[in-house]
Amino acid sequence: MVEDWNLGSLFANPFNSGVSVVQIPIAGQYVVIQGFDQGGPSYYPDLPPGLNTLEQMDAEHGARTRITAGTGAARHLSASDDDVTPRPGSGWAPRPGSG
Repeated sequence: MVEDWNLGSLFANPFNSGVSVVQIPIAGQYVVIQGFDQGGPSYYPDLPPGLNTLEQMDAEHGARTRITAGTGAARHLSASDDDVTPRPGSGWAPRPGSG
C-alpha cells in the first residue's frame, strides 16, 4: 500500500470479519476505510464503534483505505494467515507446513 488512497479486497473470508480485527496488520497506519456496498459505509478507527457504518469485511466486497503519511505501510489488505476460510474454487491454498 502507498500513502494516499488504496483499493483492495481480502483474498479469503476471515473467521472474524470485524473491520477492527481484519485491519490489525495495518493498525495505526490508516485514517479511514470506505466500502462500496449500500451507500458507501465507512470505518474510522478513532471513532466510537457505534458511529462506524462499515462493520464487516469479506472477500466479496472491496474497500478503499486512506493510508497516512510516513507510516511505511507496505502490505495488501488481508487477514492474517491463521484467520481465513478457504473457499472451493477460489484458488486459495494454505502454505506448505501451515495449519
